Amino acid sequence: VVRDYDADKLCTFRFTAGTYREMLATLNHVSRKSWAESIAKDLPVLLIAGDADPVGSYGAGVRTVWAMLGNAGVKDLTCQIYEGARHELHNETNRQEVFDYVLTWINDHI
Repeated sequence: VVRDYDADKLCTFRFTAGTYREMLATLNHVSRKSWAESIAKDLPVLLIAGDADPVGSYGAGVRTVWAMLGNAGVKDLTCQIYEGARHELHNETNRQEVFDYVLTWINDHI
């Protein structure tokens, strides 16, 4: 997977200053209590992450978002943290387990 990623010109690009600005603005927006409160209370939400992903604070950041949404009154919340997984769950060695989980969750919520 790493060799394929490195060989893909669409994956090996440099972030621009504008990209960092937009990414940080988005993170700032979704880190606010007002964002969580703006989410429809009846919207089913699935959060998935790996506990080895520094972007999600090793699962802690994802659990914080899960708690923030719950505190805001979102009723149907699921948080699944995969042990040993990093950022791109669809590229992990247990990706079929992840795909099966997401598909089951979607089917259960449609």
